[in-house]
Amino acid sequence: MIPSQAASFDPQPYGPDGCAGDVADGFELDGDSPDMLLVAGVRSDRRHMMSAEEQALFGIDKLGAVRSAFTLD
Repeated sequence: MIPSQAASFDPQPYGPDGCAGDVADGFELDGDSPDMLLVAGVRSDRRHMMSAEEQALFGIDKLGAVRSAFTLD
């Protein structure tokens, strides 16, 4: 028997989703990432520099700072 919470679980992606061919537009990754097992850095032209005020934040407050720009269609 499956608990009702597990039966109605709808998994959500952990990051932006898009076509595999568009990966190079936003990430520093040369090849494929089968089953999303690889971690790649965000390209430098997509990164936003954090202000001194944002850098001074700590923990959960720092999560709200915009650190990169993505517009996936």
